[in-house]
Amino acid sequence: MNRAAPNAASVFYDAVIVPGGKSAGSLAKSGAAINFINETFHHGKPIAALSDGKSVLEAARLPEMTKKVGVFTADDESVLPAFIDAIKQHRYHNRTVAPVAA
Repeated sequence: MNRAAPNAASVFYDAVIVPGGKSAGSLAKSGAAINFINETFHHGKPIAALSDGKSVLEAARLPEMTKKVGVFTADDESVLPAFIDAIKQHRYHNRTVAPVAA
């Protein structure tokens, strides 16, 4: 699917990657972006954030952000191979999702 996040629900995507850059600060303040991340987490899908993109995940207040639960963060692209492997796994059912509003 080739749609911007505000135009499609997270259920249509297999994973989400939040790149760094100027727009990360705006996304961290966007209710729609935070909801999208929360829904993605709630559905057990892999999530990655690079550099400034980590601020979006922090704003979403995910209860755990580790590779063990399929959430990958780094200041560079070093997590991409593990993130790609996570996409192959498809879902992470070991997440604590109760505190995540989605």
